[in-house]
Amino acid sequence: MKTQAHELTDKQKEYLLILAEECSEVIKVITKTFRFGLDSKNPYIPDSPTNKEELIQEIGDVMAMVELLKDSALELTDDSLKLAKQKKIDKLNQWLNNKD
Repeated sequence: MKTQAHELTDKQKEYLLILAEECSEVIKVITKTFRFGLDSKNPYIPDSPTNKEELIQEIGDVMAMVELLKDSALELTDDSLKLAKQKKIDKLNQWLNNKD
């Protein structure tokens, strides 16, 4: 239950916690990709996905949580997210070493 302006609802807390978990899964796949390659699979699990397939799934999971957060009264809107995304792209275009 929300009691003060700075407190989160239980639903918002749950969504943010799941988002954090999903972000950590993306980080895990990225580090595996650096170590073993994009097309690498877990050699101990038959029919396991490649790191690329796992990365696609985990980024999709993050995107799903962002969509749920947009509906959870955190004032995340398509417009505010598009603006933040464009600011990041502009900053990266200015500072990236590899602009290919």
